[in-house]
Amino acid sequence: MAPPQPKQSPGATARGITLTELLITLCVMAILLALAAPAVSGVVTRVRIETSMHLLHSQLSIARNTAITRQVTVRVCPSQDGLHCSQDSNWNRRWLMFQAQRQEKHPANPAAILQVTDPPRLPATAAIRSSIGRRHARFQPDGRSGGSNLSICFYERDRPRGRIVINNTGRIRAERASSPRSCL
Repeated sequence: MAPPQPKQSPGATARGITLTELLITLCVMAILLALAAPAVSGVVTRVRIETSMHLLHSQLSIARNTAITRQVTVRVCPSQDGLHCSQDSNWNRRWLMFQAQRQEKHPANPAAILQVTDPPRLPATAAIRSSIGRRHARFQPDGRSGGSNLSICFYERDRPRGRIVINNTGRIRAERASSPRSCL
């Protein structure tokens, strides 16, 4: 004999989600996402700027160590094509590290290129710029970086977010921007 089935009342039916309830839920979710999107976008931009800063700091440190280890001059510069240095102060594109013979501002040949780095893709509101007077980093065989200090500044919406400074002795330091004037 089969077990007895529970009795259902004659008016009880299985109920699901109506189309109206589903549309209202989707509208509420869309509004919440629209409100949260700018905040998430800002976080993503800041993370990409921080990542670029750490990556460039690492590449500059590797360049200095390579100069000391190999007893050669090593340069790091912004590049558009990965073969030549750009003559502007825009570091948003590729970074080129190469072994230089004396005062060369570009690699003498492709064999002189030690590393080409593509930084994280930054939105149009972010920028990486170097000092106007000094656009490339150069490390001598003893690790020094002769000449004036080089500052590479990281901006978001024209506000400084951080900078990397290379002083004459070759010391590389990264710092967060403490004021709007800290990247001059």
